[in-house]
Amino acid sequence: MTAEARARLISAHLEAVSRGRSPTAEQVGIWLRELEDIPLEDLDDTIRLARRHHAEQTDKGKRWGKLTPDDVLHSYKAERKVVEETPHNPDCQHRCDDGLVSMRDDKGLDYAVRCVCFAGQSWDKHPTFGKRCPNVEQALEQLGWTLVKQVSTMPASHGEWLEKRTRQVGFARASNEYREWMDAREP
Repeated sequence: MTAEARARLISAHLEAVSRGRSPTAEQVGIWLRELEDIPLEDLDDTIRLARRHHAEQTDKGKRWGKLTPDDVLHSYKAERKVVEETPHNPDCQHRCDDGLVSMRDDKGLDYAVRCVCFAGQSWDKHPTFGKRCPNVEQALEQLGWTLVKQVSTMPASHGEWLEKRTRQVGFARASNEYREWMDAREP
């Protein structure tokens, strides 16, 4: 069942990037073989990330040709790259949490953004919190954005696990895994 789901997913993406032309079984087979190390639950997001990056590079004139399995593998490795030993800054003016600051936009949505202190600089090359995303000072300049006071409602050990997992797989997936684990614990 997993192989069939992977094949359908890959086929759908290949059809989308080729403007509606169905890929051949050989093309799907090559992609299946090349991307076998990427877990099924990560595959769709990884291919979408690779497609977005490929399109951006093509628009800038830095890229040409079709999306390849190597592009997807590169995106997967970049997304999973963990910032090693993010420094802690106890004297940070924004009271960041190892370089990240919680902020709320004018619509009430919460975001994590890079801090401007030395701890925040360690996130500069991260695919999610890198230089393309605003830092805390840039976000504060936007009308309606405010700092969110850090109030933890979960045990410290749960917060530590969630923080480490977020660095590995991103916030959305880590949050879902935590929620599923908590739901499974309820009677």
